[in-house]
Amino acid sequence: MNKPTENDIEELVDKRPSKSEIKRRMEALQKTGEALIHLSETQLAAMPLPDPLRLAVQQAQGLHSRHALKRQRQFIGKLMRDIDAAPIEQALHDLETMHDAQNARFHEIEYWRDRLLAKHDANALTELLAQYPGFDVQQLRQQLQQARRERQVDSGKRAQRKLFAMLRDMIADS
Repeated sequence: MNKPTENDIEELVDKRPSKSEIKRRMEALQKTGEALIHLSETQLAAMPLPDPLRLAVQQAQGLHSRHALKRQRQFIGKLMRDIDAAPIEQALHDLETMHDAQNARFHEIEYWRDRLLAKHDANALTELLAQYPGFDVQQLRQQLQQARRERQVDSGKRAQRKLFAMLRDMIADS
């Protein structure tokens, strides 16, 4: 058996991650665990978690003491070190992407509702129907008139909510 040369030792040292790199990885895993704690029950059920980790996250969700929660987060980070976190991180990323898409769609619906209800924007309905064809124009116009009347007399928001719901269905279907 040959004695390792200085070059062999340097190669091994270069391949080994530094303490700082190891610490960064552990902190990233702990942050992933913290993200799991903030999920709802249904979102957590959809995550690809091993049972001990799922149980630890559920326990953390029930804790109110700051110090106990800190210890539980560290424990979750320790459990995360022993598993492949890539599928969990991917599922969290997919969940965040879906949430961002829902927010964007919601903002688009608000934009069209506000634009349709604005007095000075006469082309809004035409542009909406051009962008989202195949919608019942008569029903939309009736709802729009009701919402405008409701807004003028400040008699509630029922028609405006119904208009929002119509727009949501129209935009979701396309």
